[in-house]
Amino acid sequence: MLAGCGGGGSSGGGIGGASGGGASPVPTNPPAADTTPPVLTVQGGTSVRHEQGTDYVDAGATATDAVDGSVTVTVTGSVGAAAGTYTL
Repeated sequence: MLAGCGGGGSSGGGIGGASGGGASPVPTNPPAADTTPPVLTVQGGTSVRHEQGTDYVDAGATATDAVDGSVTVTVTGSVGAAAGTYTL
């Protein structure tokens, strides 16, 4: 934030006052913390039945944040070859 411009010195009349010259500090308020989580949209279903013995390809997800806009989604985990329940 620009507090003032146009010099200073001792000639008076500056932003800081009639005789002080220079700029007075301008109070700044930091922006409020972003406490709202992004909206996550899962592509495909949240529960998937998959044929054993074939490769699984995750459909992915998108996320949008009110402050940051579109954000990257990283999927972790893997689907093994054995029948079972896997969490990604």
